[in-house]
Amino acid sequence: MKIVIIGTGAIGCLFGAVFKKGGLDVALLGRSAEEVGAINERGVIVERGGAEETTAIPAFLDASAAGRDGLVIIAVKAYDTASTIPQIRRMLSPDGAVLTLQNGLGNAETLAGDLGVERLLCGTTAHGSSVVGPGRIIHAGQGETLLGEMRGERSRRAEKIAALFSSAGLDARAVDNAPGYAWLKLIINAAINPFTAIHNLRNGALPGVPNICEEMAEVVAEAEAVARAAGVKIPCDDAMAKVRKVCAATGDNVSSMLQDVRAGRRTEIDYINGAIVRLGEKFGIPTPRNAALAAQVRALRSGRSDQAQ
Repeated sequence: MKIVIIGTGAIGCLFGAVFKKGGLDVALLGRSAEEVGAINERGVIVERGGAEETTAIPAFLDASAAGRDGLVIIAVKAYDTASTIPQIRRMLSPDGAVLTLQNGLGNAETLAGDLGVERLLCGTTAHGSSVVGPGRIIHAGQGETLLGEMRGERSRRAEKIAALFSSAGLDARAVDNAPGYAWLKLIINAAINPFTAIHNLRNGALPGVPNICEEMAEVVAEAEAVARAAGVKIPCDDAMAKVRKVCAATGDNVSSMLQDVRAGRRTEIDYINGAIVRLGEKFGIPTPRNAALAAQVRALRSGRSDQAQ
């Protein structure tokens, strides 16, 4: 199966390097000539524990040059999802599938609305990765990758793709209730990412901030109430305990939201905490903590120090 990953950021480069090293036929599709040029010139550079590993991966700016592919993985920011659809149409083989591994709500729905729900798989990954330069990333946390059909079943297709990923060295498995797992990832992101951005901290430092665990628990409780109102079954009995585990497992990770704030880029806050607020309004569920965090992140200005505390 030929795979193209749309996105040359932290997750796109990480998965591309793992897949290529594991013997899969994979390419990257990017938007930045600088990033694509750097990857084609010197490969993707992944740093783990102070050691660097370089993997040569073909990268393209033009979707037509990438050829027809059996699997297209979406690893761009949520606000760029809609703009990937013309690219997907030029690359996807007639019987191909699309897998979104993005943060936030609405990505799968946007893709399915144009491409058809039968084409869509949704997934989550617990890997922590951050960009330090074009085609250069730090892999700061290991984790499982879960995927399944957008309609909620664990299909043979999902099992085949998960097995392919695992054969290349990526811990992956097919699940039923993939939308529920996507919601769990949303809750984790909502409880971690904005606090890292506001306090300029790596994930693992958050539990040491006074009162922050209480505030995180408020975020989680609001999000769970909204999920219940939306009819979503969260596959976790204690989401706050999961948040603490993720903080520990990705302790050295610089969250994508903190990376964006430091670089003065647009964040995904409106697709994470902001999405929880909007759905809360729809279902009449109060979400004051999520609303406050969303407002704080929107108000952040660029010029943060490049050093986490």
